Amino acid sequence: MSKMYSFEKNIADTEQSRNHEHWNRAYRFFFPEMSDVEEIPKEDERQRVGIDSIVYLKDGTQYNIDEKVDRQGYPRFLIEIWQAHNKGYPGWAVKEDQQTDYIIYLVEPEQNYYLVPYKELRTVYYENEQEWLYNAKNRLDGFVYSDVWNNTEDGEPWNTHGVCIPFTTLREYMPSVQLWNPDS
Repeated sequence: MSKMYSFEKNIADTEQSRNHEHWNRAYRFFFPEMSDVEEIPKEDERQRVGIDSIVYLKDGTQYNIDEKVDRQGYPRFLIEIWQAHNKGYPGWAVKEDQQTDYIIYLVEPEQNYYLVPYKELRTVYYENEQEWLYNAKNRLDGFVYSDVWNNTEDGEPWNTHGVCIPFTTLREYMPSVQLWNPDS
């Protein structure tokens, strides 16, 4: 079995990262017409459909944001296919009830923030699913297949599966992906 991760610790680490002032600057960079951002509490049901925060623009438009944090600094974007494979729960990339408009993905050590349009990502993933799965399972072209075990405080483990795609490749398929770094 691969390394066991603590789901609660991952959530706590993400919340701690979220309080960093760079997040607010990233939001302002990606959404210059933003009037406000609402953080959704982790107990809120909207979290289950991919809404960590809501961005409100001055013209009344709003966007649902799913925030992801990679503390390891891998130069890849994780596309979660199975949230809990052993329980049959689909991942955020393929869930039918997902209400995400954008993903903001922070690669923490480098402080690189990526803005990824969610619906476009799903389309591009499904168009390339077989090739990307093959590349990931065979570790080709920088792709990696992720099969990680998680645990909760109640001790019930589950395993998450996903395709890790290099950011450079993702941006070739999706030129709309934006990058912001506070030092640039």
